[in-house]
Amino acid sequence: MWRANDAVAAGDRFKALRRFRKDLRAATAVEFGLVAIPFFALLFAIFETALNFWAAQMLQTATSDAARQIMTGQVQAGGTITSAQLFRDQLICPKLLGLITCSKVQVDVRRVTAFNASVVAQPFTSGVFDTSGFTFCPGGAGQIIVVRAVYPMPVMTSLFGLTGTTTVNGAKSRILMGVAAFQNEPFPTASSC
Repeated sequence: MWRANDAVAAGDRFKALRRFRKDLRAATAVEFGLVAIPFFALLFAIFETALNFWAAQMLQTATSDAARQIMTGQVQAGGTITSAQLFRDQLICPKLLGLITCSKVQVDVRRVTAFNASVVAQPFTSGVFDTSGFTFCPGGAGQIIVVRAVYPMPVMTSLFGLTGTTTVNGAKSRILMGVAAFQNEPFPTASSC
C-alpha cells in the first residue's frame, strides 16, 4: 500500500511538472526578471559615468577660470584672497553647480621650478586621499604656478568592484581633479611666497 501511494504521488508530480513546462503565460515576466537586473545596473552605471564626466569638466572649467585670475596678477594685487579656502569660495565655487559639494573641494596652488609633473605631489599617501601637503602660493611675475582643485565624488553604483575608487573618510569615492599649469604674466606685484 505504501508503494502505491508513492507511485501516485510521483505521477502527480510528473504531470504537474509537464503542465508547468508547457505553460508559457509567464514566460515574458520571467525573461524580464532575468534581464532587468543587469539592464538597470548597466543603465545606472552609464548615468553615473555621465555625471562624473560632467562634474569633472565643470571642475576643470572652474579651476581654469580661477587660475586665470592668478596668472594675470588679479589675485596677488587684490590682497583679499590670502588662502586656498578663500580662493575656492570666491573664485571656484560660484562656477560649480549643485552636482559638486563645494565644501569638499580641496585647492592646491603652488609655485614650481619647471613644467614637470614629478614636482607636484600626488594627493595620496599609501593609497589614502591626503591633502595635508596642499599649499596656497600664487607666486609673482614670471613664475610657474600649478593650480589643482580636487573633489572626492561619491560613488552611487559599484559594479563588481570595478569602479576605480578611493576611500575618503570611510566612503567610496572617485577623485576628480581640475588642473591648470601656467607661467604668470609680467605684472608689477611682487611674490608673496
